[in-house]
Amino acid sequence: MINRTLTIWCALAALSASAAADLVCLPEVFNPQEKRTVNLELGYATKYVERGLALRDAETDSVFRGALTGGYALSRDSALIGGIKVDYFARKGFDHHDESSPLCDEGSVLLQYAARSSENTAWALGYQFVHGGLPGYLHSERHHGGRYIFNSQRPEEHSVVLDIHHDFAGLKGLFWDSRTQYAFRWEDGWYFSNTLGYKHELSACTSAVLEVTWTATCGYFEHHHRNSNGTQGWVFSLSLPTELSEKSVFTPFVSCVLAGNGADAAGDFYRDHTVVFGANVAFEF
Repeated sequence: MINRTLTIWCALAALSASAAADLVCLPEVFNPQEKRTVNLELGYATKYVERGLALRDAETDSVFRGALTGGYALSRDSALIGGIKVDYFARKGFDHHDESSPLCDEGSVLLQYAARSSENTAWALGYQFVHGGLPGYLHSERHHGGRYIFNSQRPEEHSVVLDIHHDFAGLKGLFWDSRTQYAFRWEDGWYFSNTLGYKHELSACTSAVLEVTWTATCGYFEHHHRNSNGTQGWVFSLSLPTELSEKSVFTPFVSCVLAGNGADAAGDFYRDHTVVFGANVAFEF
């Protein structure tokens, strides 16, 4: 039971068992006995982290997160999946249109076609829309280069997203997650994320998951942008997913976030390094 449950929850986790804020819906397994799946996840983190970057602005401390994800199996090895996620900054609240607000809360929608290409590998391709948060800021700041750092007039990103999950054969517990993303509006450019992780069972109900995530961009930032292309950041995480019941999992985590050379161009805008604590709870319906 623990293998099946934690495998599904690790794969369907919308918030991830770390500080990373990406919305991820990729199923690691396709269960023909469950044609429809719906999952609710609620979480909290001491700092907002997106794409390997932790903002220095204190407005982004204490972030509450919620996500609703689901899947519909088309066959044993293919499915339609999607999700909605919201990051709510406790210090500011939902304030998307106040010109004096340094940051607005982040909302994401992700729709993908997913397939299992082998016993150990699954992929998903689709469309993602993000409003607010760091992705929204990055596009607003490029589109309105002469304005202040956060501009809520057009804080959104539209992109094509390819997610891949792979379990290494013969190396039990070792896995790789990859995201390749091409933003096509308002500005274009590539974003990459790669996670190498290891899951070890501690007991019948609890596992320890170690992850290291590398994020990078290519052609994403124009010459006048505060960021530069290249490595944006590194995230090292330890999480302890614990089965509360057959349909619920509680996951505390701690992460260390290090800014990369691509973020160094922004100076003091990002934290050079920070530690993030948090937890989330997931429910299957």
